[in-house]
Amino acid sequence: DELLDNFNYALRYLRDKFDVGVNAGWQLDPFGHSLTHAYLAAKFGMKHIVMTRVSDQIRDKRTEEQSLQFRWVFPDKSSIIGHIMQNYSAIEGIDCDLDCNSAPFDREKFQKSLSNWEKGFKYDTFILLGEDFNWTKASSRFKFMDDVLKIESSLQYSLFSEYTAAFDKQHGDLPIYSSDFFPLDQTISVLSGYYTTNPRLKVAIRNVGKTIRSFRSMLFSLVPSEKWKTMLKPLIDVSEDFGVLIHHDAITGTSRDKTNEDYFYRIKIMHKTIDGLFAKIFNEKFIFCDQTDIKAGLNNCPISFDNSPIFLRVYNAQPVALDKMLEFTLQGKEDLYISIIYKIDKTEELVRWEYFCYHNNVCSVFIREEIQPHEMLIYRVEFEIIPQKKQEKKINSSEIIQMGNFKVQYINNSMRVIDENTRMTNVWSLQYIETQDGTAYANSYPQSTEFK
Repeated sequence: DELLDNFNYALRYLRDKFDVGVNAGWQLDPFGHSLTHAYLAAKFGMKHIVMTRVSDQIRDKRTEEQSLQFRWVFPDKSSIIGHIMQNYSAIEGIDCDLDCNSAPFDREKFQKSLSNWEKGFKYDTFILLGEDFNWTKASSRFKFMDDVLKIESSLQYSLFSEYTAAFDKQHGDLPIYSSDFFPLDQTISVLSGYYTTNPRLKVAIRNVGKTIRSFRSMLFSLVPSEKWKTMLKPLIDVSEDFGVLIHHDAITGTSRDKTNEDYFYRIKIMHKTIDGLFAKIFNEKFIFCDQTDIKAGLNNCPISFDNSPIFLRVYNAQPVALDKMLEFTLQGKEDLYISIIYKIDKTEELVRWEYFCYHNNVCSVFIREEIQPHEMLIYRVEFEIIPQKKQEKKINSSEIIQMGNFKVQYINNSMRVIDENTRMTNVWSLQYIETQDGTAYANSYPQSTEFK
């Protein structure tokens, strides 16, 4: 989704500012190349893609086979034409930058480099000029290249669109490829930062991306147009700023510490902006909580509560219905417990729910729901003071005990409910307290909520 957004905003910018489209994708410096990225480029109308970062052994083999130009075929049988370059810098003989005024053109060196380069191509190819931090004296470099073109009549300046137009008329059948170019294994090192490097940044980027996406879906499906139009500019600003985070030195986690600090600062501002827009919609303080990773146990935004009711809003941002167990983490005062949860709709019915509280009065609340595409459900949660009279029982490891209507077992520092009857009128809630010596106490108290 983040790549789709990046394509969409970039292409819209080019259309609005320059009234042009794009027929080629450029991936000059990521650490390997993804079939999925090329597939998305093709779906956005691009016919060619240029890449430079493939493993040395792959480049050598393809050079020998003259298959540096190939047809990249996707699972749906669509395709894009790939061009693997030596690097995004110029070949020897024309690689001057600051010294172009004083460097004479070494034709012999250039022709040798060009001959070696052209061996990998069955059809006409192109040469890239430049490098990181080049072109500080562009005029001298262009003058140098003007002189080179007067000597080398087979070369010419070209837009990439001019090259691809000529190439499409020239080429016949191309070698077929249908996989990724991962990992990047070069002579100097193996670069595979897409997978494990700086996981904290990867998670932060993923979470803010899903927050932006969820807000956008909710905004356009639930909010009247006269209201969401006032939020469009800050949403676009945040979405465009997010594009920085999927740069090949950001999401891969290969940036320097100071740069990473800037990424985390940007993420913080993005969350703050989106939370403010959420609050503007609902006219109340708002905390966003991602539920899409519930199967992985990543319920990572506990909600603090006191004795005031809170509202839980659950929105399905996906285009398909979801039938799932919702989980909320609530953290409150020790003398409070959840007394009732009901759905805010025309019926205001009580809902079936379960919750268990652990040490520090952190409670997990579970609600089973089926949510339609782009539907929002709202729950009101009310609290009561825990009665003074409580049952208290010391639990030894692995011992099974009866607590009200629950059978519980304490194993490996955790409380496990092994038998429960959630349809009883008088349901007992559990509060688990762990002591420093490793033993546990289970407090139970009656809960009068009747499940329907």
